[in-house]
Amino acid sequence: MRFVAVCLALLNVAAFDYDSQSSVFPIERSVYSDNPLSFAEEAGSVSLTKYDFVSVSYARPYGLDSLNASSLSAGLTRECCDFHVSGNYFGSNFYSETKIRAGANLAYKYAGLGISTDILRYGINIDGRKYSKWVNDYNAGLIVRPVSFFRVGLYERGIVSLIDERRELYPSMLSAGISITPFPGAEFIANINFKDNDKIKLFEISFNLAKNVNCSFGYSPDLSLYSASGTFYLNRYRVQYSFRNHSVLGLTHNVSISFVLGEVELHSTVIEISKKHKYQFEENIDIQKAGLDELLSIEGMSVEIAQRIISYRERFGKISKKSLVQIGVEGELLDSILRRAENLAEPESGKHFKKTPLFQPKKSKTDLFNKLVSSGIPHSKALSIADDFMIRGKKYVLNGIERYELEKQMSGRVIDICSNY
Repeated sequence: MRFVAVCLALLNVAAFDYDSQSSVFPIERSVYSDNPLSFAEEAGSVSLTKYDFVSVSYARPYGLDSLNASSLSAGLTRECCDFHVSGNYFGSNFYSETKIRAGANLAYKYAGLGISTDILRYGINIDGRKYSKWVNDYNAGLIVRPVSFFRVGLYERGIVSLIDERRELYPSMLSAGISITPFPGAEFIANINFKDNDKIKLFEISFNLAKNVNCSFGYSPDLSLYSASGTFYLNRYRVQYSFRNHSVLGLTHNVSISFVLGEVELHSTVIEISKKHKYQFEENIDIQKAGLDELLSIEGMSVEIAQRIISYRERFGKISKKSLVQIGVEGELLDSILRRAENLAEPESGKHFKKTPLFQPKKSKTDLFNKLVSSGIPHSKALSIADDFMIRGKKYVLNGIERYELEKQMSGRVIDICSNY
């Protein structure tokens, strides 16, 4: 009984509207989430990244064993135009809907225009009595992206049905929508569909968790529908799972697998953005006075590097960006320290030059340490040698070179540097 009621509701409300390929909502709309394959969904798509692909999906709408939905789609992209074709099936043993769509999108600078044609068939088979009907119609959509973080779209489905109001089987629908990207990797989308005398509002949030993971959540107060989907890009494959829950009709699970001609990577992710912005909420530290605990609060800091910084300060004086590099700080850790460090010293060579521009700077522990490190001596050994040289003298270092446990070649370099210093 529930199955018959659902089918009658679908016949009355959403003939040919069910699209198993759509992740969050099972119906068409003007603006979709911006993803590498969005041109096959969004008429007039001006997606920034596009790939050729073949995709297949399957769903069991509203948890009914005898009701199935499936689709097969393919897309081909070029520099300023895209082509796509898809087939959708929805139905049961006694009722079925089939839709075949072929279309193209043309993009020019900040706007895109999409056109497509639909070949539609619905059939009824009850008690051996069969009836079917074929219908053909056309669709058009426009997407405008004046800036990278904002899109607005219009989509008209069923242009022939719009002109000929007697075609009730495939009623026309006008959709308008906007997309706002507050920061790279996250997107807020709102659509409103006008169908007959009804208005259907659709809201969606989409964000990239990582370079190969996207999550989306949707809600429609007019359809009493909420949904969620997860998309995973694995090399040349896209695997998508979604569920939609209708307050009356029930729960739908949907699975889609796509083969993509080219490895897909989502360039902007929420995690990367959060890393860049979270330092705004952390206190800066005085790099010349910070203790071990304060230094360890810096993103990526290890105990070994923190101890090197403290040892350098005790032996040679103030820390500068150059001295951080000399003790082995590089890459993301160096960026993290520079974001939070206050009171960084100017490079020592610069200081000497400003104070005594007409004379050579005096030799120092730092100068000797720099020479040793430049010649390939490990940082910890260079610190000890430079300290002993300045405190105990040249002879102490040269006569006891073996105490530093260096390889033969390194020992020779140390002797050469210290002898001429």
